[in-house]
Amino acid sequence: MSDHVVSHRIVSDLHFAEHGSRVRHLRTLEALFDGPRQVVFNGDTIETRFLDMDPAYAVRRDELLAFTARWGERLIVMTGNHDPDVSAIHHLELCDGHVLITHGDILFPDLAPWGWEARYFRKEMERTLALEPAEVRATLEAQLRAAKHAVVAMRDLSPRYPGPSSHPWERRLRFLLAIRRIDRIIGGWRETPDRTAALAERFRPQARAIIAGHVHRPGVWAVRGRWAINTGSMVPPLGAMLVDVVGRELHLRRWRVRRDVAEIGPVFRRIDLDASVPGRA
Repeated sequence: MSDHVVSHRIVSDLHFAEHGSRVRHLRTLEALFDGPRQVVFNGDTIETRFLDMDPAYAVRRDELLAFTARWGERLIVMTGNHDPDVSAIHHLELCDGHVLITHGDILFPDLAPWGWEARYFRKEMERTLALEPAEVRATLEAQLRAAKHAVVAMRDLSPRYPGPSSHPWERRLRFLLAIRRIDRIIGGWRETPDRTAALAERFRPQARAIIAGHVHRPGVWAVRGRWAINTGSMVPPLGAMLVDVVGRELHLRRWRVRRDVAEIGPVFRRIDLDASVPGRA
């Protein structure tokens, strides 16, 4: 039956070949294509902001281009804040608009409250939006375009530019700075379900489920009559899950990579898009 066919499988935050990512080789991801008609990489698949900084980034980009060419229309690569120019697809709407998919980099007005970008992103995004016509400025499409532009525009301010260091002292310093940010990271995790629901309330009120990534914390929450779903990340420690779209249902599965092989778990939750949404107001 067509209702049992997986039309789309959504994952995010693969961070291919980045430090800490479980995805070291793109062949690892081939198991994701076993079953669904289309696979969606929902942002932060790869790092594209520093292609001129390190030849390795350009090599990975070329590998991804070859991988997408191989799978053709079966693979949809969307943008994130690490790969704002990897494609022109910033969001998707499925199931007659009842499912909204976007990376999540506009959930927070400062992109990531725990990151170096927080000091610059809001100002750059406001400056970019001011250039849009007034009637366009408040649309989801304009907000997403501005976010991607802001990420590229402030690239040179990154502490990763003009190049990473392999010195042990710098790695230790980054670790200590990460510890100092832990309260902001946890605060962002707590806010994510409400902010995800608010995104739909503002831009796509018909959406019953919003699927995002960005914060590297997998989970599913019922918030004000909607489902807020986050698919986590291939960067530890919290893990990842994927969403299969099967007719008018969303099937949630955990997945991981072990020894360069993707392992997809059984369905642990089914969401009926036509059923009432339980949970907190």
